[in-house]
Amino acid sequence: MTFEDLLIEIEKLNGLELDSIARAEGIKIIKVNRSTKRIELITTGSGKELSRTFDEIKKIWDRLCKEPAVHVDSVLSGSSSSRSQPETIFANLPNVEWLRFNSKKHLTLLSEPTHDYGTLKKMDDIDAEKIKEKLRDSAAVTSEILVVSDGLKTASEVFESATGLKLEPVEAGIYRKVKDGTCYWVTSIDQVTGHIEPGTYPIVKGISKPQTGRIAFNGQEYFLVQGGGLKVLTYIE
Repeated sequence: MTFEDLLIEIEKLNGLELDSIARAEGIKIIKVNRSTKRIELITTGSGKELSRTFDEIKKIWDRLCKEPAVHVDSVLSGSSSSRSQPETIFANLPNVEWLRFNSKKHLTLLSEPTHDYGTLKKMDDIDAEKIKEKLRDSAAVTSEILVVSDGLKTASEVFESATGLKLEPVEAGIYRKVKDGTCYWVTSIDQVTGHIEPGTYPIVKGISKPQTGRIAFNGQEYFLVQGGGLKVLTYIE
């Protein structure tokens, strides 16, 4: 799902009274305004007119696409009550559920809808525990490696045979496994936007954006840096 697809999904919430998963006032979306790049809304109690930027929504969306679950306050770098409005928008989408992790409410993105537009759903305990385990693993990640394959089945079998690690599906064409602080990604080449050859690429934090080699994978932008036998993917926070 692209960001534009997400905006279309959010538009389906227009006019519905959206409850918060926090102890905050509910909201009603008036318009997804592509001209101003803002979501216009009103609070259902006081009738106060507000808006949220597309940038805020995209920041949360990018993290939801990449991580097992996200804490919206942390994504938006704050804990004011206004943070509950973007959280409320996402929580009322049919393929988003919420759970508690470390006493904080998190949102998780699912591959299929599990409830109606404009309703909330708390994840069941069994599925929530699986997400929590992934969050604990992710917190310990210190390095990442991306395997881009034009033969995903073969690459997955070779990886599992060589390492003894069982890859876990993220979505169609994308698998991952966290072990000893390293996150291994194995993906089909058609899941990567931009030009990249099949191969194994370490992922490291960069200090600048190169002019060429821009690619995207799993909601994250990377830059392919190569030369002298070196092939790595860099990202800018």
